[in-house]
Amino acid sequence: RFIIAGDYYRLSEETFDKAVEAYEQLLEMYPDDSTGLTNLGLVYYEIEDFDRAEELFQQSIQSNREGWIAKWNIAETYMGQGYYDKAGLIIEETGRLYPEQSRFPAQMALILVCEGKYDQALGQLERALTMDSGQRVGVTMMRGHIYLLKGDFDRAEKEYKTFGESISSRRIGLSTVYVAQGKYREALNQLESKPVFSEAVAYVNMIIGNYTEAMSGFSEILKKSIKDRRYGNQIAIRHLIGLTHVLMKDMDAAQQSAEDLREFIESGLRQKAKRFYYHLMGKIEMEKGDFSKAIDFFIQAVNLTPSPIEPRMYFHPMFLSSLGQAYFQNGDLNRAQEEYEKIQSLTLHKLQTGDYYAKSYYWLGKIFQKKGERSRAVEDYETFLDLWKDADSGIFELEDARSQLASLDSY
Repeated sequence: RFIIAGDYYRLSEETFDKAVEAYEQLLEMYPDDSTGLTNLGLVYYEIEDFDRAEELFQQSIQSNREGWIAKWNIAETYMGQGYYDKAGLIIEETGRLYPEQSRFPAQMALILVCEGKYDQALGQLERALTMDSGQRVGVTMMRGHIYLLKGDFDRAEKEYKTFGESISSRRIGLSTVYVAQGKYREALNQLESKPVFSEAVAYVNMIIGNYTEAMSGFSEILKKSIKDRRYGNQIAIRHLIGLTHVLMKDMDAAQQSAEDLREFIESGLRQKAKRFYYHLMGKIEMEKGDFSKAIDFFIQAVNLTPSPIEPRMYFHPMFLSSLGQAYFQNGDLNRAQEEYEKIQSLTLHKLQTGDYYAKSYYWLGKIFQKKGERSRAVEDYETFLDLWKDADSGIFELEDARSQLASLDSY
């Protein structure tokens, strides 16, 4: 009965604490129960307590050496901690025991993408497709992601367009390509087609300054998330609502959003999600002009951010960019440079936030210009302008980069 109760409570993050209690009661009586160990490990995995999750998965393997699921789960805990080499070894070794299963080369491809080994990842995808033609949709989508991460926007767009116009994967993929190029209006055209991707629409509206539309969208999504008991989604949306308040210069509302977010996170088990609170507080302090406080908050946000495990929205580029900007405003150009260079070394983190990757070159241009390193400033401004050669008109960074480049060329 404890397994049934634990599995029921594990359906919603709001009752994860009860799931933990049920599984622990089971393990008190049957400490070697592999199902109980695995499922309890999955709860800790979900709340990003990877050390505890790994410990439980290891115990599950000792109880059931023939199973592959716990080994797979351990590999994912390593991915969340950035130990991609260790994750790859587990998937490779386990895959040899199950040579007929295409899931292993597909997962190996994902690990290689996270390591930035894109060509090797493409090879693993082809292997997965050869083993199982049913992998075609996932393989095609991942191929598009890889070409996007490599900066080959045309090839990425071609891959995504192999899906029919009614297929959601096509619109999701194309929107990521357009965001990476600063083509936000085209991204919105994809996202606003039915069925509407409401969360992504609200996010893009926030980025381009349509704050009223963004706030309206986030508010509706939050209501639905509360109704559907989607705890993790509520955290992300509360964070974005707070950021929108900051952008609208409504600092009282932003501060209240931050306090509400902190209380909400502390009411659950996902304590590492405090990174969203720390980032929001950093933005508030930035707006107040207290860059030292902002830096402290941003560092805490960055330190709590997991490494990528799957292709989805990650906020690491946003957090690093905020930290870099705070260092820049505080006059610490060397540390600002370090943070923006970190963005350029990211892999899967930047999949859905490729605009931060492009804008890192803009900020490096400003940093080197301020340092008096003209040639490097010119190089970075030109790289940014090339990446965004088809971007929407009127974007501040574009206009400023052109202006600064012209001033450097006149010397």
